[in-house]
Amino acid sequence: MGIEGIWLMPINPSPSYHGYDVTDYRSINPDYGTMEDFKQFLEEAHKRGIKVIMDLVVNHTSTQHPWFIDSASSTDSKYRNWYTWAGSQNLKTSGSSAAGSGNPWHPLNGDDYLGIFSEGMPDLNFDNPDVRAEIEDIGRFWLEQGIDGFRLDAAKHIYENLITDKSQATTDKNVKWWQEFRQSLEQVKPDVYLVGEIWDPSAGLISFYLDNALDSGFNFSLSETLISMANKEKDSNLAFTLARTYKLYSEKSGGKFVDATFLTNHDLNRVMTQLDGNLNHAKMAAGLLLTIPGNPFIYYGEEIGMLGAKPDESIREPMQWYKGGSGDGQTTWEQTNFNTGQEGTSVEEQLADAGSLSRTIAN
Repeated sequence: MGIEGIWLMPINPSPSYHGYDVTDYRSINPDYGTMEDFKQFLEEAHKRGIKVIMDLVVNHTSTQHPWFIDSASSTDSKYRNWYTWAGSQNLKTSGSSAAGSGNPWHPLNGDDYLGIFSEGMPDLNFDNPDVRAEIEDIGRFWLEQGIDGFRLDAAKHIYENLITDKSQATTDKNVKWWQEFRQSLEQVKPDVYLVGEIWDPSAGLISFYLDNALDSGFNFSLSETLISMANKEKDSNLAFTLARTYKLYSEKSGGKFVDATFLTNHDLNRVMTQLDGNLNHAKMAAGLLLTIPGNPFIYYGEEIGMLGAKPDESIREPMQWYKGGSGDGQTTWEQTNFNTGQEGTSVEEQLADAGSLSRTIAN
């Protein structure tokens, strides 16, 4: 496909299938191999001019992470203040999470800890300088292994206002942290690439993170626009919107930003499902994505028109490599609900068809 980069979703050890609850930040999930395997992968990618970024999930850990287990064991724990405990820190436990996941407080051992996404993902306390120093060291560690940068999960939730995610004071704290993080990483790799998951329709909010903090913020608003345009076969004044957005981004970043464009990702219903299986519309959406400015991110399976709708497991089904769904290296992590081997939907078949979605994108 002529790609120049690969984004690896979480590769650290984790008790879940998705990996966004890390138990060890300095090793590889054994399902994926060893650190030696990873270094060989990086070497082979770099030989081909392909850079590699990895998911870095630092807003929260797993409840099975040794830090949290120790933190929960006693109010005197060395790691107690690595997390946010309501009773221990005289905080209120009422209210809901601005992240939209319900009550952010979870009871344990006579206290309540903060976990804005789920009870299995306790938030780290970035007001603690030891936490910030450790996360910076983890970032430098992976750069030293050869990684080229990071996709930063939940980038606008590092410091959390439980009432609103539109607080300027909270945004300022988040930006200041990512500026600190970037400065630390640049000691190892001056050209490190950082792209943040800033899930917000506001270009104004995203622009703050481009001020000597992140290179890019995923453009969620644009993804909706591109799919809508392809679906309706109608322009939505895209050029005007992009011109205004990029003028703002350029001002905030000193001209250094690069947009992170995409159609869908692992949290959204797949493109082909949103387009009701219309192949021509899928080709148009791909054409729009690949011809506007920015670094286009292609979620695996988009290039062959994989289907999928919520729940999350069904938008993360195994890549369909072979006709009929079986062959050497075909993953089968769970039974598929959407991609069940329909004719013409595998990589094998599409590479042999000059008119396929995959061949169209590649060309």
